[in-house]
Amino acid sequence: MGSKDRDHGAYVQKVRESTRQYIQELLDENTRLRRLTATQESDNQRLQEERASIQKRLEGLEAELAHIKQDRVKLEEQMAEIEAANQRYSAQYVEVEQRNNDLANLYVASYRLHGTLDREQILTAIQEIVINLIGSEEFGIYEIDQHEKLQLVSSFGLEEEGFRSIPIGDGLIGGSARSGELYVANGNPPAEALPSETELTACIPLKLDDQVIGLIAVFRLLSQKGGRLESLDRELFDLLATQAATALYCLNLDTQLKQRAEASA
Repeated sequence: MGSKDRDHGAYVQKVRESTRQYIQELLDENTRLRRLTATQESDNQRLQEERASIQKRLEGLEAELAHIKQDRVKLEEQMAEIEAANQRYSAQYVEVEQRNNDLANLYVASYRLHGTLDREQILTAIQEIVINLIGSEEFGIYEIDQHEKLQLVSSFGLEEEGFRSIPIGDGLIGGSARSGELYVANGNPPAEALPSETELTACIPLKLDDQVIGLIAVFRLLSQKGGRLESLDRELFDLLATQAATALYCLNLDTQLKQRAEASA
């Protein structure tokens, strides 16, 4: 074999080795790529699982958030109800306090009515009840004389002209004295009202054993009353009708007894 044949064989052998090496490198690279692909697929699977888990958690959080919002709405409604209840209780507390004050004032005024036989003090006590408890600074206090007429014995804020003497049965004031029934204005004055009675709010007959001995005519109310009477006012009317009547009756009886004693002396 010549030198050329040997060189050719060595070249071929070298090419074969290079080819085998290249193929092996390709196989190794392919193996590496397969491993990398498997790793990526595993990572993708893990990421998908994590994404699914996160999505599930998000759905759970959204549901929880919706539940929290519902609870918040319910709590806000409950808070509004509690606040409204607190306002009602506060208003009721103020009303009860005012009622207690009124009753205390009424007790003091009633004590003053029955604690003296001085005419001026009794009339002043009646005035204070009307002003402070009923809420009027325009009224007249009447007694029935022997001629069956209402005679004005005391007034406050009232133009006395035209109100000094009222026949029983005349107008709203005289009609209330005749019937013995409480009159309370309700809208426009009735047909029997006299021109001087257009601002009349109430007539309170002063009765003793169902006998009318006097009357309190209440005209305009104070502005804080809102132009209307309340249920407590009617209770005050009933109590005032009895208490004032008793005080005036005792006063007149004492006066009569004194006069008889003076006449027989």
